[in-house]
Amino acid sequence: TSGKNWIAIIHADGNGLGTLIMSIYEKVKGGKIKEVIREFSKALDAATKSSVKKAYEDVFGNETKNESYEPPIRPVLLGGDDITVIIKGDAAIPFTHSFLKRFEEETKSILSSLESNLKIENLNLGLSKGLTACAGVSFVKPNYPFHYAVHLSESLTAEAKKHSKSIKKESRIPSS
Repeated sequence: TSGKNWIAIIHADGNGLGTLIMSIYEKVKGGKIKEVIREFSKALDAATKSSVKKAYEDVFGNETKNESYEPPIRPVLLGGDDITVIIKGDAAIPFTHSFLKRFEEETKSILSSLESNLKIENLNLGLSKGLTACAGVSFVKPNYPFHYAVHLSESLTAEAKKHSKSIKKESRIPSS
């Protein structure tokens, strides 16, 4: 995949978010639910964006920019627990690996501090464990139809999630 003859589309999505949101709704009573969901969403978004930034630095940190510089990555979707990016083909696997590791670290850090800052007694949402994610990577030629490549990446992510759910450890779905 070296050179400019291959690009990759990476799609990643957090694991178990629906279950976590339902848990928040069950445990938080009264008028606090909107505040908790809003703060959780902001924290998750910040963790995802920070994970992408740190993965970028891990993979491309020492690249120099000159007048013919072409960005090695272009975010298409970046928010909540989802990312979709276009990236140089030879950087796709290192970036994905770094992102998944960073996502676990960042969600653990940011969400555990959120849980302690919410100051709701006996809340214990388990946010201090952080979240995991699954990703799919499709390698295509630059002129390949984008919507097919994204669909393939999303399908690969769904398969990774299905596989991860089957090897669930410690009440947590592993990243893959």
